[in-house]
Amino acid sequence: MKIFIIVLSIITFLGCNSQDEDGERAIPYYRASHILFSVYNSENKDLLNPGNSNYLSGIGVFYLSDNEEVKRQPDSFRFKKYENNYRIDIELNKSQNQERPVTYVRWNSNSTDTIEINHSSKNYLSNYDTIWFNGKVLWKISDNIDENGFYDETTPYFNLIK
Repeated sequence: MKIFIIVLSIITFLGCNSQDEDGERAIPYYRASHILFSVYNSENKDLLNPGNSNYLSGIGVFYLSDNEEVKRQPDSFRFKKYENNYRIDIELNKSQNQERPVTYVRWNSNSTDTIEINHSSKNYLSNYDTIWFNGKVLWKISDNIDENGFYDETTPYFNLIK
C-alpha cells in the first residue's frame, strides 16, 4: 500500500507543470477584487480620519455598467484604522461584460477618480493583472513577481494626495 501511495504521488507531481495548455508559462493573476488607499492633503493631513476638519465625508463608489454610472451600496467600501492612518478598502468592479471594468470613486462633489482593471477569467476565476488610475498604469502583477514566480498576494495599497 505504501508503494502504491508513493508511486501515485510521484505521478501526480510529475503531471503538474507551470504552463498553460498552449505551452506558455502560466502567469499568476491577482484574485482579490479590492484596492486600498490612504488619502492625504498637501499638508499631510489624513483626509479619511473623521477627527480632521478636512475629513472627506460623503464618499461614493460607482461602477460603469452599460455606459451608465451605477451607485454601489455602502458595503462596497469600508474604512479601516491602521496604526498611523485610516485607509479606504474599495471593492472594484469585476463585471464579466467589460474588458476593462470601471470603478469611479467620488471623494466629494469636486473630485472623482477612475479605476480600471485588466480583467480576465481563467479556470472559472475572475482575475485581474493590471490596475489603471485615471488612465495611467498604477499596478501590474508582473512587477510584483519574484525570481521564483511567486507574487505578493496582499491587496494593492497606495497613498493619494487630494
